[in-house]
Amino acid sequence: MKSRKPLGTIVHGSDFSGNARLAGNVAAALAAKLLKPLSVVHVVDDASVPRSRATSRGAVLRPAKSALRIEEARLRKRGGTVRGELRVGRPDEALVAAARESGASLLVLSSLGRRPAGSWLMGTVSERTAESSPVPTLVVRSDAPFEAWLQGERPLRVFVAFDFSVTSEAAVEWVRSLLAAGPCEVTVGHLNWPPEVRERFGIAPPWALENPPAVQRVLEQRVRERVAVLLGRHDARVSVRPSWERPDFALMAMAKEAEADLIVVGTRQRDLLSRAFEGSVSRGLLRNAAVSVACVPSPVSARRLPRVGPVRRILVTTDFSPAGNLAIAWA
Repeated sequence: MKSRKPLGTIVHGSDFSGNARLAGNVAAALAAKLLKPLSVVHVVDDASVPRSRATSRGAVLRPAKSALRIEEARLRKRGGTVRGELRVGRPDEALVAAARESGASLLVLSSLGRRPAGSWLMGTVSERTAESSPVPTLVVRSDAPFEAWLQGERPLRVFVAFDFSVTSEAAVEWVRSLLAAGPCEVTVGHLNWPPEVRERFGIAPPWALENPPAVQRVLEQRVRERVAVLLGRHDARVSVRPSWERPDFALMAMAKEAEADLIVVGTRQRDLLSRAFEGSVSRGLLRNAAVSVACVPSPVSARRLPRVGPVRRILVTTDFSPAGNLAIAWA
């Protein structure tokens, strides 16, 4: 019977490249700091593995097994429990399966390559993994900020994208796990679209590019109050900005101003067509950000919605139009 890895395992997906070694350094340092076991997973793409002859299959897998043992030994020197695992399949799907089966608390990757014969819609392995992983996924661009942070040399500068959604609240809550590993300077960034805000606050045209001062203060206060609930006692800097451009570009600009080492964003894990036609902020950040990015799925949130009590009265409005009268029928 196959043994199950301990809950809370940190899973590191490696293709043994230079970038993957940097991500492995971060994964091993985090695992040692948080006293969690590390599982190093290498996936051999099933398209490259012969299915007919066992000898040919062994010849393909043998170098991968050897490289995995070397990487496992290298990371074990950094402290902690390290276990190597070789899988065959599509890399993103196999890594997600490894995280799910192990009850992992975190999946750590570098910017890996594309699937063979993949289209631009498929994205990189790291993008596809982060968008379907059941646990937070950290995509490492550089290990230097994490090494300095975990060695106590300086705080980790974290920028969190926040829009009051369940997914963004999960992203803020996840920062608590980083605070458990070491001090962090947290900036929470919130974007708003001025026409929508002005309509919501009942402000008549003409519209301006910036928020009116009173509206800006209200938005900052609302973000600050909600973040305080999610982060607890930790103080976080709040940045609220009106934006007319793509959200991922605006967030990257805010993160750059905050000199962030890491961008944390929630991901809704939509299907391929939804991401293609509606866009994806998390994919935009994964693809274009100059710093490391952590994608947090909403199920990781420890918050639970309150139980709704019995409904005794329903208020319904109508303007006597067919659609308005249909609302009465539904009520």
